[in-house]
Amino acid sequence: MQKLIYEHNWENNLAEKDRKYIEEVFEKLSFDRSMKVRFTYVWQAVNHRSDLLVTAIVHNLSDEEVTFNKTLVEYVGVAKDQFSLPITFNAHTSMPWTFIFTSYKSAEEVSELVAPELN
Repeated sequence: MQKLIYEHNWENNLAEKDRKYIEEVFEKLSFDRSMKVRFTYVWQAVNHRSDLLVTAIVHNLSDEEVTFNKTLVEYVGVAKDQFSLPITFNAHTSMPWTFIFTSYKSAEEVSELVAPELN
């Protein structure tokens, strides 16, 4: 069974309204386990430096730990970049994460992340 968890900083700093929204999104999901990693789009924003911030729930659907080490992540048709994350996604866990894209196209029309193939 898939379990929603939060990274330490998220656990301590996430606004209650945002936590509730993420948990509502998570509760409505059904999981296609044909891929090792899946993403569920949550929201996007642009910061003061004009970076595109895309928040998604990252789902490790496998029986093994998953890490992002220079892993290509694509916000379909909008942006892609390599990410190395300071955390490990344990087996059968889901965790919200914000990906920061410094270069991107218009993001209004697209709301889907493509899961990379991870080792």
